[in-house]
Amino acid sequence: MRPGKEIETNSLQSPHDLEATYRVKGGREFRGGYVVNVSETSDDENPVQLITDVQMEPNQTDDAELMEQSLDDQAERNIKVDKVTTDGRYTGPKGEQACGKHNVELRATRVRGGYSSPHKWGWDQYIWEMDEEQKPIGVICPEGCRGQMTQGQAEERFIIRFEAEQCRACPFFKGKYRVLDRARSGPTIYLNQRVVELAGKRKQLHPEDTPLRVVVESTIRSVNRAFPGSKLPVRGLIRSRMMLYSAALMVNLRRLHEYLNKEDRKNAKIKEFSLSFFKIDLIRCWKHVFSHFWVAFPTFRLQPATIPLC
Repeated sequence: MRPGKEIETNSLQSPHDLEATYRVKGGREFRGGYVVNVSETSDDENPVQLITDVQMEPNQTDDAELMEQSLDDQAERNIKVDKVTTDGRYTGPKGEQACGKHNVELRATRVRGGYSSPHKWGWDQYIWEMDEEQKPIGVICPEGCRGQMTQGQAEERFIIRFEAEQCRACPFFKGKYRVLDRARSGPTIYLNQRVVELAGKRKQLHPEDTPLRVVVESTIRSVNRAFPGSKLPVRGLIRSRMMLYSAALMVNLRRLHEYLNKEDRKNAKIKEFSLSFFKIDLIRCWKHVFSHFWVAFPTFRLQPATIPLC
């Protein structure tokens, strides 16, 4: 038996499904499965929202890679995407690069990585000074103490030095303050450039878009409901894709059918409303004719109250 550490996530999970892989997501283990990414429109001007793209890959595939495939596929089909609203799993260098490639605004509700300890100040609470190339050159802590940044030994590593007397007199020193008190160099912080980038992006999050992003979960349920117990009745990546694409197509057809039926009912009500007004106008015309010409035709005189109402 091979030790568990030597077994990779893309190892064979089932002899009946060679492409299925293993993944841990949200603390849950998924064995022998696939991951699905669904993109749908979200524009207030659209009379109906539709699924525009679907990806299905082994479940070890990164979410940012799925978004990259989606943007590439939609660009090939001349589908214009202005912005994408995602959760934190789609962020990161690969996701940002994919959006930049197609000039798409990435509106994430969360950011992957860079989470701070609840007992420490978050990096987004610091004020970062950047140069023209967007490289950090200085930082100001939440208490207003400024630190000077210097290049570390590695290319994207930085060292921040703070004034010893001012820093050590701070009530948050060695508490929420993220410093290492060095005997020779004084209060020091070591970090890489990605931490600074995440701090900046965390300030640019759009938590107000969370209700908008959550709506796609109902679309996922609409796709899954076609399969008993939300389980595909087939195995293998190709067969699974065929089943999934058909299910997504049926979701769009149902939405279009409901929209068109709603429009037909609306138009029918308009026609019925117009016909009722036609009847009223016709009755008014008959009243006008009889009120002016009943003397010439006394035999056909009718009182307005006796005119039948259809």
